[in-house]
Amino acid sequence: QTNSAATIAGLQGDDQVTVTGYATGTNASRTAYADNLVVTAVTGTLLSNYTVNTTHGSLEITPYTGAVTITGNSSTVTYNANSRSVAGYTVSGLVGDDASAGTLSGITAAGAVGTNAGSYANAVSGSNGNYSNLIFVDGVLKINKADLTITGANSTATYNGQAQTNSAATIAGLQGDDQVT
Repeated sequence: QTNSAATIAGLQGDDQVTVTGYATGTNASRTAYADNLVVTAVTGTLLSNYTVNTTHGSLEITPYTGAVTITGNSSTVTYNANSRSVAGYTVSGLVGDDASAGTLSGITAAGAVGTNAGSYANAVSGSNGNYSNLIFVDGVLKINKADLTITGANSTATYNGQAQTNSAATIAGLQGDDQVT
């Protein structure tokens, strides 16, 4: 951003000057960017006919106050006995070149790692001096329970006066090295 305006007073007749050295800055700052004005005569104007007094201006860039939402990435998976993870974040509401970058300095996502069924937070946090209205929404790694099916076997036995057992079953859906008895 550039402070590209100056008031010129006192020129006589058709005399003309150009002014350069305006303050230029990119980021919000507690200290204003200062002009370093230089006055140059346009052809046909003699600056020697003038006492040139410059009062330097400044450019103050204040933080953007619109809502900027930082959302931790999320993922939903099914338990498979392996470590699962999610990382990173997305941003909406950025302005200028920041919008095309899609990330924001000073912001981090903790990431989430889990193996067992449950929910794990991908917490986002931080600050950025160019934006004053940051809204943080944590992401979640959700590991859903896997289906485990136990089907008892059907059997037929003839009465023999003894206790008889049907001890066969089919187990489907165990993950990794998981075992059941």
